[in-house]
Amino acid sequence: MAGLFTVGSVVMIPFTAMIITTHFGLEGKERYAQASCLLSHIEQINSDITIVSGDLNTWCRFDKTSTNINTRLGTSPRKPSFPSMHPLLALDRIWTLPESRLMKIYAVHNNKTRIASDHLPVVAEIKL
Repeated sequence: MAGLFTVGSVVMIPFTAMIITTHFGLEGKERYAQASCLLSHIEQINSDITIVSGDLNTWCRFDKTSTNINTRLGTSPRKPSFPSMHPLLALDRIWTLPESRLMKIYAVHNNKTRIASDHLPVVAEIKL
């Protein structure tokens, strides 16, 4: 199983935010195991806001991995970000806990972002 996720913590007195980024594998069973591990970790977090983002490598809304994550974190708005030249698939997602902190999500689509990576950057506006 590839690296699961990176965890960072931001402390702004008297406010704490946990930021988690991830890049799931290509195989369905691997993604499901990674999602389960990630969700177990998230259950242990005690912060004012938790932000989870990353490339889930799944485009189906109803596969086992997406259903598992969406049941626990809520449904993240889906913005096509892959492939960057002609984005069709929403592989990259962002969630916040509590969900009400997520104001807006959008993919940045311009000449520079199309050549910088095979994925477009996905940006979230979050109410702290």
